Amino acid sequence: MIAKSEMRDEELVGRCAEGDNEAASELVSRYMQKLLQLAQLLAPEQRGNYEDIVQDVFLKAFKNIHLFQGNASFKTWLYAIARVTSQDWRRNFFRRSLHLLSPLTEHENEFISLPDAEPAILNRLATEESTRLLRQALERLPHKLKTALILREWDGLSYDEIAEILAVPSGTVRSRIHNARALLAAALKEDL
Repeated sequence: MIAKSEMRDEELVGRCAEGDNEAASELVSRYMQKLLQLAQLLAPEQRGNYEDIVQDVFLKAFKNIHLFQGNASFKTWLYAIARVTSQDWRRNFFRRSLHLLSPLTEHENEFISLPDAEPAILNRLATEESTRLLRQALERLPHKLKTALILREWDGLSYDEIAEILAVPSGTVRSRIHNARALLAAALKEDL
């Protein structure tokens, strides 16, 4: 008998549909980290909720596993669920945020003293600053462009897989990624 870790996704999906919990666990272990990263990129304001978002993705996927027809890969199908779920979490977050706006506290403008700088700390700070600038520039991109770019650059998906996830033609994916890269480069140039 083949170990579950050696099975293809589609075989595991078939077993999940039959109620095999070990097959479901294997799929979760295969995609957990990638979905966490995707949630962080698609819903950055959800800090602290990424595990909940991914759990929501898996719940929706396993609840509807019988709807998976194999026309696309399981990964593509799962990422499409993750994209929609992340959008739902963002939409709900912004609705709740409007009710939680409060005035600034009196200590928000105070400076915090920095420890003595060491070269290793300065290098780490420079890397963190670069990452921060990239994330800020990425956040300013229109959502459709940002999503296509993230799926391509961070998840390494093909144009066809992205087209399947976003339910758009492959040419649209290519133009979105091109435009996202151009806007991102311009934003980074402006920030620097």
